[in-house]
Amino acid sequence: MVHHIEEDLFKPGNVLFSDGSSLKTTNGIATSLVTGSASIQGYNESTGDTARFRRITGFLQVASTSEVLAVDSGNMCLRAIDRRTNETKPVVGRYMGMYPNALHKAVRSNFISPSKIMNDIRNSQKVFIIDYRRIYLFELQGVTPSQYVTANSEIRGLTQDSATGDLYVLFKQSITRVKYNNFKNHRRVAGTPSSLSILNEGPFSQSRFGDLRDIVLINKGTQILVADFRNQRMRVLDLRVNMTTSFCGHLYQFCNNSIVPESLGVVNGSLYIGSNKSIMRIEGAASIPAAKKDILNSSTYSYVNQAIFPP
Repeated sequence: MVHHIEEDLFKPGNVLFSDGSSLKTTNGIATSLVTGSASIQGYNESTGDTARFRRITGFLQVASTSEVLAVDSGNMCLRAIDRRTNETKPVVGRYMGMYPNALHKAVRSNFISPSKIMNDIRNSQKVFIIDYRRIYLFELQGVTPSQYVTANSEIRGLTQDSATGDLYVLFKQSITRVKYNNFKNHRRVAGTPSSLSILNEGPFSQSRFGDLRDIVLINKGTQILVADFRNQRMRVLDLRVNMTTSFCGHLYQFCNNSIVPESLGVVNGSLYIGSNKSIMRIEGAASIPAAKKDILNSSTYSYVNQAIFPP
């Protein structure tokens, strides 16, 4: 399962993605392993294919140190991967000891189920980490995390408005906006918790979602794009007109009929959609209405572990 996708900052032209319990990089034709194993889980600090993770659900690239901070959700911790050597090291989590690197000393933190990590746009020395029903704000040069947001439901994803720093927090069936400097100031943007996986378009007040898995901001922060796993389509929330629409569902001839979106990434104006065994790219992500005709054949970006790299 492709849990997270980003532009590969250490291999120009590539996309970096987490595949189950491994981290991989691809140029769309060839895929290579960075560390871990897609199908073999465990815990082992080592190098390349001998390192073991339980599930890499999110990661953050730190270009200044040639490291990737990977969220190992199954082992309830944050670990560092050196892209120059592919060696792994502990950073934050209940199994961690002190980490000597001055950039990010290890913290003993009783994570429940960490899932995502994201830079704070307003402060490059801080990162947000989603942990089940909480979002923590960590100081990279400190050892003490602070709780930034609490919620009554599991948090699925997070993105940040570049102009205001406000957070868009993703839940299973709704999206909430949280003020950057006051986490108590929040409002639901669209959707509502429901026991049913409903699909409904139109005004935000009437919009309903099935099982949301990931979120990104596009079009200079004017649109929110979410992956609706259960309804098997991409959902676009236009903040300019407060309307929700869909694309890449099973009724759209320009899209892969079998797409079940799990993760999203925007790289150089293109949208990457990760699912169970493939990554699809759509050019022109900065203009969703024009993107349908520009879709590339998903087979170009498909990968199968057994065919390209041992799991």
